[in-house]
Amino acid sequence: MILLTNKERASTTLPNFVSDWFEGIEANYPNYKVKEASGNSLKPVSKGWFLKAHNAVGITFEIGDKTPKENIELIGNIAATQMMELLLDTKN
Repeated sequence: MILLTNKERASTTLPNFVSDWFEGIEANYPNYKVKEASGNSLKPVSKGWFLKAHNAVGITFEIGDKTPKENIELIGNIAATQMMELLLDTKN
């Protein structure tokens, strides 16, 4: 799995979201390190659109074609849970 992110974060609505989310994923997935590739997309893709249209981080979540189904289910559940915990945290 690789997460494609935007480099621009400081001026977004949730500037610490990406690092906090990745930390949450790694803390709940034993022996796992998030693989990130970042760049500011100027192409018509979702992560670039979120950045330009909404001043929000956009992340493309890519999983390999040969990734075992049980791994996809596990990382999907962990990533979704961690994301929702961050988004529902009223201290942010």
